[in-house]
This record gives sequence, C-alpha cells and structure tokens, in this order.
Amino acid sequence: MRGFVLVVYVLAMCLMFGATAQASPTIILDGKEIDAKGIIEEGQTLVPMRIIFEALEAQVSYVQGAVTVTKGQDTVKLVIGERVAYINGKETPLDVTPRIVNERTMVPLRLVSEALGADVKWEPASRTIGITTACCKPPVAVDKGAFDFSLFAEVVKQDGEENIFISPVSVALALSMVYNGAAAETKEAMAEVLRVRGIAIEDVNKANAALLKALNANPDVQLDVANSVWARKDVTFTPEFLKTLKDYYSAEATTLDFNDPGAPDIINSWVQDKTNGKIDAIIEEIKPDEVMFLINAIYFLGQWTTEFDKKHTQERPFHPAQGGQKDVPMMWQQGDLRYYQGDQFEAIELPYGKNKSASMYVFLPGRDSSLNEFYADLNVSNWAKWQAQFATKEGQLSLPRFSLEYEQELTDVLTNLGMGIAFEPYAADFSGLYTPPPWAYISEVKHKAVVDVDEKGTEAAAVTSIGIGLTSISVDQPFNMVVDRPFFFAIVDNQTDSILFMGSVVNP
Repeated sequence: MRGFVLVVYVLAMCLMFGATAQASPTIILDGKEIDAKGIIEEGQTLVPMRIIFEALEAQVSYVQGAVTVTKGQDTVKLVIGERVAYINGKETPLDVTPRIVNERTMVPLRLVSEALGADVKWEPASRTIGITTACCKPPVAVDKGAFDFSLFAEVVKQDGEENIFISPVSVALALSMVYNGAAAETKEAMAEVLRVRGIAIEDVNKANAALLKALNANPDVQLDVANSVWARKDVTFTPEFLKTLKDYYSAEATTLDFNDPGAPDIINSWVQDKTNGKIDAIIEEIKPDEVMFLINAIYFLGQWTTEFDKKHTQERPFHPAQGGQKDVPMMWQQGDLRYYQGDQFEAIELPYGKNKSASMYVFLPGRDSSLNEFYADLNVSNWAKWQAQFATKEGQLSLPRFSLEYEQELTDVLTNLGMGIAFEPYAADFSGLYTPPPWAYISEVKHKAVVDVDEKGTEAAAVTSIGIGLTSISVDQPFNMVVDRPFFFAIVDNQTDSILFMGSVVNP
C-alpha cells in the first residue's frame, strides 16, 4: 500500500511540475525578453522577485520572511505566506500568496510592477506578459489621442471620398517644435489644438523627447523618427529656440542660401534619406518670404508576427465607396487572432514582430453601415474602449494587399481646429522664434505619407514640413472577416500607445 501511495505521490508531483513548466509565461520588459520563469496560479502570475524587479531598477531586500521592493519614493512590502501587501504603507489584499518555490521567492507580478509605475499587459494567445516602464512612457499626460482623432476628422471633411493616410505623430512633433517659438494668443491657440493647455512647455518637450527615444528604440520593427531645421542664410533666429529644438528634438539647424535654386534639393535629399527613399520630396519651391522649414520624418518597416502565405492570395472582389466592384489581390490567413465585434463594425489586430510591440488595427464597418457612420464614433474615448475589448479568437481574415500615397496642405485643417491665428502674417506671434519686427508666421504645413501593405508586413513613411515666413523678408463563434469594402486602419506603437499612422481605404 505504501508503494502505491508513493507512486501516486510521484505521479502527482510530476504532473504538478509539468503543469508549472507549461504555465511559465514569456515576460517582455520594455520590448526585451527577460530570462525569468514565472508561474500562473489562480489567474495571476508570480515571478522571481529579484530577477524582475532588479531589471526594473528597483532595490529588493529579504528580511525574516518579508520582501521589500523599493524604487524611488515607492515601496512595496510583502510577507511570504500571507495574502497582504503594503504599498507605501497602505494595506492592500493580494489575490495570490507570495511564496518560495525551488529556493526562489515568487511574488505577484502585476501588483508590484504597477505599484512601481510600470504598465503590465497579458497576451493570452502567446502567453506573453508585456511590462512597460516609465522610460518608455511620456513623463506627462499629454493627450496625444485627442489631437490624433481631431486631426483625422478634419482631414476626412476635406477628402472623405478618397483614400486617406496620415501620420498624427509626425504632425504633432513638427507642430510641437514650432510651438516653442509661439507667444501670447498664438501660443494659447496652438496649446489648445495640440491638447497641451495647462502643461508647462518644458514638460511638453520632455514628453516629446521621451517619446522620440522610445519610438526609435522599438525592438520589433524598424521605426526611425527624425527632425530637422533649415534656416535662411543671413537671418538670425532666437538662440534659445534653436537650442531647445536640438536638446529635446535632436533637430540640428542647417543654414542654406534660400535664393539658390538647389536649396530645395538639399532639403529633399534629407527627406529621402530619412524615409528610406519612400518620399522623394516635400519642398517644391522656396517662397521669397519663407525663412525657415521645420521638418519631421518618420519611417516604419515591420514584418507581421504571422505572415500571410502568398499562395493563398487571390484576386477577389472589393466594393469601393463609389459603388460597383473591382478585383484586388486579397490575402488570407486563419488562426487565433485578436478580434473585436462592435455594434456597427468588426475589427482585427495584426501585430508586428516577435514581441508584438507594434500593431495594425483594421476596422471594417458592417454591410448595413458605412465609413461615414464609423467616423461619427471615431474619437479618443471610443478608441480606448474598443482597444480594451479585443480578445483572442479563432477565425479567418481576408485583407487586400494595398499601397497608398496621400499629400495634403494642412493650413485649412489646422485653422478649422482653432490655430488660424498662427497663419495670419500680422496677427501671429512667434517672437520666441524670431525677434520682431518683421513678424514671423506659419506660411504652410505640408504633409505627405505613403504605405505599402503585403503578405510580409508593412512599409510606411511620412513627412511634415512647416514653413515659417516673415511679413517682410466580442463573439464566441469563429469569425470570418472579409475586408472587401471601405475600411479604416491605424498603425500603433504598443510601447507608447502612439498612433504612428492612420488612414482609410475606399478604393485599394
């Protein structure tokens, strides 16, 4: 009998350790995998405290059965074997108990990480836990999303019947550079449009510097964001303004002879280089009253986490907004995908790279709805609500292979958003950029963006150029999402939640 009990005990232990090994999730910290074996119990993840939290640059101590994790002013204390924690002295109940497993102290991941200021996300399909620390998040709560969607809404008003593709982050960064030179009512108007009213300009700049650092460090995709300043020879600009752009935006000022017919080619050569040749020009001519160009360029190249098999791509009908139908190369894949069924649309998330640190989201209005009806609900509040409701489901996706080119002069768009004063030669106040008289103003805001989507992934680029002039000199059944009619899409950096690009396809 003792032998039978011993065999049963050994089998039980093997099953337990096998289940524990199987339950071990992948842990991604700021885009890099951490070599730490966690366990999942009661729906919560426990991890070896020292490996994870020292990676979070937190100090860890263990004294008489109590674990203390400290980072800056934040302190978390847990007692081994008890379901209680103390966060900065405040008692907090735990869902699972800290314990010692194989001589390692295991503690609840989410509670301690979030208490130390990190974001934690669980991806059930890949059994991956993503941790994003403050290094990869803007230091202030700049409401980027509100600007992104208000900008897109105004562009739709102008070109709603055409294919649209823009980079909100490119436009925002270019405008933020100019914002540093604005004063008085002009500054107030730009702050309102950029959604930074009430935030100190130094904090705005720090947030953008952190954003640039995080975007350029994305480990899964090639994501390059660059800024530049081009100044007319013999015109003196405020030194503090140029220093700010260099310090926070890595934008070096280059002096050019704007009267030289070759000056646009020099600027455009920089654009070509920073967009990997996807955009060959943004400056066609330099007007006599223009004295400076502030330019942002962004280039994105990402391979799907799960590529589409080319042998499944077939010519299939797409139904443009104008009516009728046309045959387009339709890609296809099936499997476990993050999917969301809304009231009037269905949506899919297509991640890029091993760690899924960027994704494309495709929103397809229902057959009894339209893109215009979808646009009516497209705002920052709904965007956050929708993203929280994506869940991994089995299904099929058919998506067109497509390429878009879009170019727009944004003066009217930004005027409608509320910063019209910045474009008025004798009303604009950019005295932080150039000491009047004469008076500086924004002469133009040009935006150009391109995207190619195929079986391997996505390549996209955008450029925003701002000219400165002087007045004188959920379902349970498997889904089958067929994107065969106009749709909206966005490419998101998942580390910062920044919307890199957004657009709509009415006729691929």
